[in-house]
Amino acid sequence: MGDWMLGWWLVIVIAWVTPFFFLYLALTNSGASRQTSARELLDQAYAQGKLSRDEYLRKREDLAN
Repeated sequence: MGDWMLGWWLVIVIAWVTPFFFLYLALTNSGASRQTSARELLDQAYAQGKLSRDEYLRKREDLAN
């Protein structure tokens, strides 16, 4: 009977911890990926000649802030 109860406690703990773990992963990675992708798009636009140097530097500074 003791082993059976230990198994249920383990299931309950996993059921409570798993959603918080995925929420933590989603919150910690979302901000970094958005800023990185915006910076990459800006770099690509500058490399393709769609932005002048002054526009690029101004927009890069805006993203950094």
